[in-house]
Amino acid sequence: ITNISRLFLPRNIMELNNQSQGDVIVKKKVPFMVFIHGGGWATLDCKTSIYTDLCERFCQDLQLPVLSFNYRLAPEHPYPIPLDDCYAALKWLGTKDSNVEIPEYIDREKIIVCGDSAGGNLTAAISLKHIDNKTSGINIILQIPIYPCFFKRPLTNSRTNKYLRYVTVVSQQMMNQYELLYKPVDIDEAVFSKMKYVNCESASNLDDPNLPATVGIIAGGDVLRDEGISYFEKLKSIGQQVKYKIYPNAPHAFLAIPDVGSRDSKNAKKYIVQSILSFLNDGGDVN
Repeated sequence: ITNISRLFLPRNIMELNNQSQGDVIVKKKVPFMVFIHGGGWATLDCKTSIYTDLCERFCQDLQLPVLSFNYRLAPEHPYPIPLDDCYAALKWLGTKDSNVEIPEYIDREKIIVCGDSAGGNLTAAISLKHIDNKTSGINIILQIPIYPCFFKRPLTNSRTNKYLRYVTVVSQQMMNQYELLYKPVDIDEAVFSKMKYVNCESASNLDDPNLPATVGIIAGGDVLRDEGISYFEKLKSIGQQVKYKIYPNAPHAFLAIPDVGSRDSKNAKKYIVQSILSFLNDGGDVN
């Protein structure tokens, strides 16, 4: 398990957990969210205030527990180490050892994985790795990649378009640098872009019926716009359950930016919360 994590619990979690049936109190298991932070695989962590605020918001609005954890960062720890750390945390959740830290009433068979930017990449990657390895003791029912990056080659239009060259928050040059920090030095860019846990669109088994349903967020004013759209559209074209929403004028990282003055940020959070609640209440349908 990674060295730092945070568990957010709703204030009324014991009421949610204890359901009365006549004179009998029945312990009810509750679904929960695992959140993976962004930062180009090389910066930030789960203690960063924007992620603390975001996880608190999801916990409060969903009335579900949220677990956020760290992973080792590039360039000291390039691919696959961040992915391996995230997957190790997922595997740990499926063991009895995790009951010491994570209450048993949190349902390991109903995990929602969510992450933004590099965390969106890792969200899609561990969802794939989970079905590839048939991880015991856990099940991912929904993945939520938020403006994810996928080391797509050749570069998409939003990565090369001159009008997005110096766009807010993450410029084209910054994204190039983050990718080079994540990529091991002994792997060619073209080869790296075809690796299924890096560019998840390239996976040959995306049509696997066990792949979790998908809800996505795209920022229109983002250098990562087109690789996110390409991934979601690929899932849609092969018949997977997927829906996503584009916020045309939003910059990268807009979901984690404080709500003040940001209508898109508020609306995107609401879209995710409503999508999750509908999914849980409608028997696993995102549409």
